[in-house]
Amino acid sequence: MGNYEGTLRKAVLLAKSNRGTPAAWDLGQLLTSNLEGKTTMQPWIVPVPMHWTRRIRRGTDTAAILAKSFARKTGWPYRKLVYCQRRLAKQSELPITSRKKNVRNAFAVQRPILLDRPIVLVDDIMTTGATLVELSRILRKAGASEIRVAIVARSTPQYLNV
Repeated sequence: MGNYEGTLRKAVLLAKSNRGTPAAWDLGQLLTSNLEGKTTMQPWIVPVPMHWTRRIRRGTDTAAILAKSFARKTGWPYRKLVYCQRRLAKQSELPITSRKKNVRNAFAVQRPILLDRPIVLVDDIMTTGATLVELSRILRKAGASEIRVAIVARSTPQYLNV
């Protein structure tokens, strides 16, 4: 939708808080405008998973709320296809060079994937793309043929093309 700055940054930060469910829901509704009508088959809407310990600590799962909102507005099916199988360091606190290693083999597929069903991975912020690349890798390995990404914000230009 836009760069991670200004009003959009404030909205994303609010959505990440335990009182930010309405903000996350609204951002998910806005996010649909970027993908509606751009696919011939209804894709599965899949949130980027968060480890359960982080979800408890934070008190919310922003990507899941965004994805549920997105699915509700489009009528496309929401599926939790993947899970985070180990605790991760916060990507935002790691140097760019360590982010791929942090997420390598951190995710697993938890249910069968229909080979002809497109998948839309939903998340709030993309910085280097390491998490989305790793999730795409394991989904492709499980048989997914078409994977798209829907993100609310792209981080600042210093991370582009990393």
